[in-house]
Amino acid sequence: MRFLLGDLSVGHPMFRVSSSMPVLLPQVASVLQANVHEAAIVERDALARAGRGDSHRIRESFKACVLQERPDFVVFDIRDESWAYALEMMAAAKSVLNNVRVLAVGRLPALCPGECLENAPELDGVIVGEPELPL
Repeated sequence: MRFLLGDLSVGHPMFRVSSSMPVLLPQVASVLQANVHEAAIVERDALARAGRGDSHRIRESFKACVLQERPDFVVFDIRDESWAYALEMMAAAKSVLNNVRVLAVGRLPALCPGECLENAPELDGVIVGEPELPL
């Protein structure tokens, strides 16, 4: 299976750079790859740079990434501050690959999985706890 892992962390330009990505998604990618799956990570900061901060260009960059990777699953690491952005990216993923399954992991889905599913029509599932085993 093919996985596209989306890091939607909101970074402060002084303190967060690409090399300080939270460890969750690289760890998940490592486990997936060790189990003969393909995994790629896309970062919010990289999308913002590619889109030069323009929300339309950022969505288009993400859509291009989805088309290039052609994942079976898109998995977003979501925190409360990235929820609105996650909704946009979920819709973008489904708009280019309608059969892709979108999953949410991270702090927000762990704290309120039902609310996440109720408020995100493009979200197919939520993983509460460590995502490596269920994936």
